[in-house]
Amino acid sequence: ERNIAKYLKARINRPEELFDENEVNRLLKNYEKKQGITYASKQKEALNYFLKSSVMILTGGPGTGKTTIVQALLKIYSTLYPEDRIGLVAPTGRAAKRLTELTGISACTIHRLLKWDLHSNTFAMNKNNPLDIDVLIIDEFSMVDCLLLSKLFEAGRKINKILFIGDYHQLPSVAPGNVLQDLMEAGVKTIELDEIFRQAKDSGIIQLAHHIISNEIEDMEIFNQFRDINFFSCINYDVIKNVKTIVKKALDEGYDANDIQVLVPMYQGIAGIDALNDALQDIFNPKDEFIESYKIGRIEYRVGDKILQLKNRPDDDVFNGDIGVLVEICKKDNFEYLQDTLIVDFDGNLVEYTSQNFNTITHAYCMSIHKSQGNEFKIVIMAVLTDYYIMLRRNLLYTAITRAKQSLFILGNYNAFMQGLNNYQDSRRKTTLKTRFESDEELNVYDFME
Repeated sequence: ERNIAKYLKARINRPEELFDENEVNRLLKNYEKKQGITYASKQKEALNYFLKSSVMILTGGPGTGKTTIVQALLKIYSTLYPEDRIGLVAPTGRAAKRLTELTGISACTIHRLLKWDLHSNTFAMNKNNPLDIDVLIIDEFSMVDCLLLSKLFEAGRKINKILFIGDYHQLPSVAPGNVLQDLMEAGVKTIELDEIFRQAKDSGIIQLAHHIISNEIEDMEIFNQFRDINFFSCINYDVIKNVKTIVKKALDEGYDANDIQVLVPMYQGIAGIDALNDALQDIFNPKDEFIESYKIGRIEYRVGDKILQLKNRPDDDVFNGDIGVLVEICKKDNFEYLQDTLIVDFDGNLVEYTSQNFNTITHAYCMSIHKSQGNEFKIVIMAVLTDYYIMLRRNLLYTAITRAKQSLFILGNYNAFMQGLNNYQDSRRKTTLKTRFESDEELNVYDFME
């Protein structure tokens, strides 16, 4: 926290940079014309502030145009300053891949940018070997934890400009910290986009997310307004049966395993992740004498299974929350394979697993809401039950809902859903980052006691 505050305070207090406003307006008008869009005043404000300042946060719920203004901002900045090197990063592989697709500029994970070494748990890029970039843009910033950001800043003394992009209504990072919200409250210049654009207004999912942000959900009636959202009341014993029915119907309509994602907050229980994965494997990839399989503990893996990565493996460019497909099971032959090996394809990146790291994968037909962050799916099926009461919080439900692009199915108990929406408990983690911006840190005798 001390590193983060010191690094950002030094940059926040820099004088504003001058730029040719007429030229920026001309470039923006050309870009709008070319793309057939008109930017809102808040979006233009974000662009102008980015050009003149050293640090800025861009936030807003889904459908508020964060992506479209970032596309313009990158285009215009690159035209004005063609020599500047831009680093585009995200916390997960999936989010980085999506960022690359949206901007046309190669993005990577923060771990990869810092060249993390799994075995020594150190970063090759550090204060003695700083990053050679002028502008840093971090997407999905709500997922970034305190330690990782501190390491990024240690290696970032050459960086002149930083843009944080994220939605502070989502879950905070799995690791310690509540960095996005803390930085906003500490006074880092924040532009919040709150206007839902025309295309997004047709989406009930986006409207529901904004109703949650505005605290406007009072009763069940709201679910009858939206074509793309269905709420089915059911008890925990019926969740698996109902999920299977929805999945079979979606498969019949031509969707595949990549399009459909089941999200649940907990692993154990009648309607937990483990039970749902077992049931869903038999629908998506049923047992077949011609399909190779391999048993690890209680889980039987089959070629063609949807696989979830549970730990960061930057050496192999695969990260916690990435989703792949099991493409080959290679039995030990003491020639090519010295031990049993599973090969998983992550969007064209083939990664091998042996007994040392079998515990870093599991099935991905159903996954936790925390692991789904940074991903998007055409169809999301989520269960909300009183069984999960310990996990049910507003930002958890909001994160799950905003993973869906086309259709959202909520199964379970309406009272549990409302209880979750009214539970803000997790939004206040014990952090002192905000107060470190307020105080001038002095040397303390305890700083030297490791």
